[in-house]
Parts: sequence; C-alpha cells; structure tokens
Amino acid sequence: MIKIKNILFISAIIFISGVVSCGSGVEGFLKAGDYAKADAECGKQKGKAKVDCLNKIAEFYFMNGSYSNSAKYYKKIEDVFFESKIASGSLTEQFDKDTMNIPNKGYQKIADAYFTNGDYQNAIKYYEKTGYKDGYRIIADAYLAKKDPVNALKYYEKLGDKNNYKKVGDLYLEIGNPDAAAKVYDKLEDKESFKMLADKFFKMEKFELAGKYFQKIDDKDGMKAVADKYYAKENYESAARYFGFIGDTVKQKECFKNLADDYVDLENFVKAGDFYGKAGDADKGKEMYFKAAQLFTETGDMTNAAEYYGKAGDQKAKKDIYLKLAKEWDKLKDYNLAAYYSMKAGDEKGMKNYYLKIADDYDKKKEYDKAIEFAKKAGDLGAEKKYYKKIADSLMENEAYQEAAEYYKKAGDEKKVKAAQKKAADKEKMIMDYGYKILEYILEHYNTIVSDAPDLTELKKLLDSFEKKIGFNDLIQAEVFARDFAIGEAEKILKSVSLEDMSDEQLQLLESYKSIADFLKKYIEGSGSK
Repeated sequence: MIKIKNILFISAIIFISGVVSCGSGVEGFLKAGDYAKADAECGKQKGKAKVDCLNKIAEFYFMNGSYSNSAKYYKKIEDVFFESKIASGSLTEQFDKDTMNIPNKGYQKIADAYFTNGDYQNAIKYYEKTGYKDGYRIIADAYLAKKDPVNALKYYEKLGDKNNYKKVGDLYLEIGNPDAAAKVYDKLEDKESFKMLADKFFKMEKFELAGKYFQKIDDKDGMKAVADKYYAKENYESAARYFGFIGDTVKQKECFKNLADDYVDLENFVKAGDFYGKAGDADKGKEMYFKAAQLFTETGDMTNAAEYYGKAGDQKAKKDIYLKLAKEWDKLKDYNLAAYYSMKAGDEKGMKNYYLKIADDYDKKKEYDKAIEFAKKAGDLGAEKKYYKKIADSLMENEAYQEAAEYYKKAGDEKKVKAAQKKAADKEKMIMDYGYKILEYILEHYNTIVSDAPDLTELKKLLDSFEKKIGFNDLIQAEVFARDFAIGEAEKILKSVSLEDMSDEQLQLLESYKSIADFLKKYIEGSGSK
C-alpha cells in the first residue's frame, strides 16, 4: 500500500511539473490550487476543447488520489456529450472514438484504484459504470480471498457465474458452516460437492442432512451408514426409512417390529397395529387393533371403536356399533347422522328410511326442492311425485299456471296439467285483450296522450279500472304486451316498404306506433299504473 501511494505521489509531481511549464490557463489554476477558476475556465470552452479541459482536471484529481472528484469531472464530460447530442442530434460528427471513450477509461482507472486500496464497494460502483462485468469477478475473488463468502457469492451471482459457486461452498465448509454451504451447493448439480457435504454432516452427526445428500448422489453405502446410525440410536422410524431407500426390507421390517413393540409398551395399540402390519405380522396387527377397539369402547368413542373392530376383522361388532349409533341419532332426530351410520353398517333399508324422514322435515318447512332431493336418495318415486305436486299447487295459488303445469307433469297428474295449461291460456288471452284495449285507447286519444304536454287523466282512470278487474301484475303485463305489439307493427311496416316509397298514411301510422311504444316504455318504467 505504501509503495502504491509513493508511486501516485511521484506521478503527481511529474504531472504538476508538466503543468508548470504550461504557464497560464487551466493548468496554471490547478498548480495554484484555484480549482474554482480551473472549473470556470473549462466552462468557457465548447465541444472537444471543453472535453479536453475537463479531462485535465479529472486527471489532476486522480493523480492526487481524490477519486470522487475525478469521477465528478468524468461525469461532466458525459454531460457535454449529452448536451451536444441534444443540440445536434449526433455525437459522431463532433467527437472521435477515443474522445468518446474518455469517461469509461477514467471510471475504469478509478475502479482499479479503489480496488487496489481495498475499497471494494466503491470499486464495484465504478466497474458497474463502465459495464465491466469482469469487475464482479475481480471483487468476488477478492472477497473469497478475504474469506467473506457472503459478499463473494453476491458478486458471483451478479456475474451469473455458477462455476464459482463451488468455491463459495467450499469456503463455507472450511470455516465450519456446512448449513450455509448446503444452500450454495443446492444451486449446483455437483456430485463431488454433495458427497463432501454429506460426509461433513455425517461427521457432525446431522444424519438427516447427511442422508439428504447421500440420496442426491444415490450413495447406497452412505444411506446404509445413516440407517445403521439411526438403528443404533433406536430411532427405528428413521432407520426404517433409510433401509427402505437401499432396498433392505429385512432390516426395515425389523425396525417396524421394534417400533410396534415400543408402542405396545406405551399402550398405543393403533400405532402398534400399524407397525406390526408393516412388519408383515398381520395377525399381531389385528390383535392390537382389537385392543384399541376395546379401549375406544371403554372411553365411549364408538365411532373409532367400530372402525378398529373392523380392522381387527370383527365385522359383526363393527356393524352392531354403527347400528347402535344410528338409533341414538334417530332418537335425537339427527337423521343425517342416523343415515350416515346406517350406511356404515351396510343397512341400506335403514339409510333410505332416514332419508325419507329428512325429506319429511323439509316438507314441513315447505322446502320442497330439498325434500325432493332426499326422496330421490331414498329411491321413493311416490314421495318424489308428492313433493312435485305440492310445488305445483303453490304455483297455482300464485297464478304461475305455465310453471305449475310443468310440475304437475313431473308429478304424473295429467288431468291437473291440462287444467293448469287452460288457466295459463285463459290468462294469456285476458292479458292480450286488455293490451289491445290499452293500445286502442291510446290510438284514439293519440294527440292528447302522446304530445309535448300530455293529459293522462282519462288514461289513468281507465287503467285504474282495469287494475281493479285483473290486478296490478296482470295490468303491467297487458301494458308490456301493448308496447311490444306497437313495436311489432312498426317493424312490419318497415319490412313491407322502404321509407322512400311509403305513403303518407303509412308514414303517419309508423310514427304513431313508434311514439306509442316509446310512451309505454317510459310509462312502465316510471310510476306505471300506480
């Protein structure tokens, strides 16, 4: 470091000696330490002369070790280029290639100087300005040499150089941080690194992590070593897993048997049964499930009791419990659960009976769609038709005759289908008749009703009288019919003859129908008959 500073100092003396011989101008101001005047002198210049002037100041600061000030003047040179391009639209006409490259060369020198001084953060800042990607490698390698893997990896990643990740992983191992090394090695597919990492974790007795990396490289010996370690420590579940990886079913079953024995000692008969089954001892497994079922029965957990009697092979005990549970839920009138336990018991008839009870509950609440759903589940067509008929009867009460006819059809009552259809036809004819009456009245009183200042007094009286006879809803439908009829008549006229060939009578009728349709649309959307 002392040698570098001496070199820079001697270079500065040589440079300043040259400046002295130049006499006045920017060199003279720099020699005298009047930096503001030097800057002002450059400000008087234009084009390449200004670039050369600013470059002299930048070089002066660089040679004196003031890198940030040197960079400031290289930035001013870039500004000259930018301003010239804005003014002329081109740089190539004013500056040659070497001149254009002055800032980049300057930034490169500054970056190198910062690097030499060990200031890596500033070095990378100026390497980035030049677009010098190898700057990342230089900095990363330097951090690696300083045994700083965090920053080394950061700059290798910026470089996109996975080849050097291994160096970082190796460094983490060297400084005793295999967990961090693992994260780096996982970015690679390097078997040698995985083997080294697996061995390291194994020595540290981190067997799960060791096993993970032995699996990555399919190292059967390594996985067996992990299995043996787990077995020696009586961690039979993990041992069984690794014996399974290497295909040693004999040792794996031995582990399962040991696990089952341990669970017997703990009176966890469910787990004991599971592991005896995995060990290939089905009879012992059933024996454990039977004990588990007895314990569940004693504690009143009948659902689990039934399940484990079934696993133990006692299907009668299983069925009896489910039937008992179904009856208990029946008493509590929870027919959904009663049906569920009947199904578990294999009692299809009982299950369907409960579905009918559910349907009956929905019937009482007049939720006929849900009632039909459960009647279908029960497979009872008669009950299904009964609920369809109730829906139809309700629709008839609300004068929805056409919909009622559809539900009577589902109920299989053809007589009522016809009656509903007749009611629907009669209603439709009545609405049409009143619609015609409304249209005829408006046509007769066209000038009074359809005008800029309409008088609707008599029309409202007429509509009020109609409402008393047929009701508000049917009157609205009659008004809609009248509107749609007027629109239809206007369309017929337009289709029959072109506007140019229309007679005065046709034009007048067309205008009347269009105006009536617009009037009725607004009338219906507004206060309407009310």
